[in-house]
Amino acid sequence: MMTGLREESKGKMRVYYLIGTEDYFRKVVCASIVAKAEMGITWLSRGTWIDQWWKHSDKLAEQHEKWLMEDSGGEELKGVIADFKQSWDDFIPGGTDKARGDALYALYFTDAREKLDVAAGSEQYHVVHQKWHPKYRQTLYDRKYYDIFMFDLRGNLIYSVYQESDYATNFAANGNGERKDSCLGDAYRAAKKNPDVVTDIDWKPYGLSAGALAAFLSTGVKNEDGQLIGVYTIQLPPE
Repeated sequence: MMTGLREESKGKMRVYYLIGTEDYFRKVVCASIVAKAEMGITWLSRGTWIDQWWKHSDKLAEQHEKWLMEDSGGEELKGVIADFKQSWDDFIPGGTDKARGDALYALYFTDAREKLDVAAGSEQYHVVHQKWHPKYRQTLYDRKYYDIFMFDLRGNLIYSVYQESDYATNFAANGNGERKDSCLGDAYRAAKKNPDVVTDIDWKPYGLSAGALAAFLSTGVKNEDGQLIGVYTIQLPPE
């Protein structure tokens, strides 16, 4: 594409608009160098970019997407989300999601953070958490994720590894969550709307981390009958 633009724009003044992700922008800039078309081009971008974005490898972003699709299409994650969803609904029988979230938040938002395998209590949620949390904590460590999130279709964040202040809150557009309008909320709603693809929410300030930049990959999870049962999201490592 850049070779063609170089040939077609000789002797002309032109402005090109590119719409796409950070990875795509990086590819076009690199392609202009390979095509020897970089002379005379001034790059102007809108948005927030990670530090030294032009030095980062597209292969790593592609690997994160590959892992996300493998996880969401696997039988294990389908069962995990179903387990967390059922145990969430059963946590306070007849209660509201807000009541469940407040109660679980009080139990799991501790100084131990991701190291807490299970909180005190006899409810099934604790059994499910103790069973699956060590595995997803290790996945986070191995892949260097910042966090892993699982949502139900009502927008409840029914599980996260680090269980920070967004844990057990609601991200539905019409919900009551304080962070529903954040970039994590964007990731949830986009994946629910288009569950068969990976939604890429590029680097934006996220209030949870005092405005630090955050980026998310998100996709839907369907059961064996092809019905959407939840949303699976990972927060990319800052580096």
